[in-house]
Amino acid sequence: MLQAGVLVMIAGYADAIGFLQHRAFAGQMTGNTILLAISMVETSWAEAAFYVAVIASFLAGVVIAGGLVRLGHAPAIALSLAAVSLAICAFVTVHWGALLLAFAMGAQNGALTRFGDATLNTVFITGDLQKLFEAVLAWLRQSSSRQPPPGFAILAPVWLEYFVGALLGALAHAALAYPLLVPAALLPFVLFGRPGKKA
Repeated sequence: MLQAGVLVMIAGYADAIGFLQHRAFAGQMTGNTILLAISMVETSWAEAAFYVAVIASFLAGVVIAGGLVRLGHAPAIALSLAAVSLAICAFVTVHWGALLLAFAMGAQNGALTRFGDATLNTVFITGDLQKLFEAVLAWLRQSSSRQPPPGFAILAPVWLEYFVGALLGALAHAALAYPLLVPAALLPFVLFGRPGKKA
C-alpha cells in the first residue's frame, strides 16, 4: 500500500536527519538506548539525560496519538500533530529539535499501524522484517497454498522503503537548509482518500 510505504520512507528520512543533526535517532529507540548506555559508561550525565528525554518524547508521541485514535479521532489528526512537530524542529535548538523529532515519530507510529491485512510499525522496521520472514517461512511449510502470506505485499518492501527514506534524508541534510519541512508538508496528506477512521 502506497500510504504505508510513504510513512516508512518518512521515518527513514527523519531518522537520518535526527542522527545527522542531533546525534539521536528519531524513531529507533534501540539505538538511543545504546547511546544512553554508552553515555552512562563514559559518565556523560548531561548526554545520558538527553537520551532519556528523547526516549520519553517518543513514548509521549505514541501515547498521545494512540489516545486520539482510540477516542475516535481520525489517524490524520495524529499525523498532522506529528507534522507540526516536524515543522517546528526546523527552527529550534538542537536539543529541542531532537525531542520534537522523537515526539513526531512516536505520534506517527501511534497514529496508524493497520494496513489492509497487515500490522506494520511505520517508524521502526526490525519487527516488521521479523514478521515478514516468519510469515514467509510459515507459507513455505504449507506447500498446498499458492497465495502469498497475509500482508506480504506491504511487509516485503518495507526495508527498501526505509533505506530509500534514509538515503533521501541524508541527501536533504546536505542540500537543504530546512530538510524536515519536506516530511512535515507530506504527513497531513498521506492518508488522503483512506476510507474510515480505523487504525
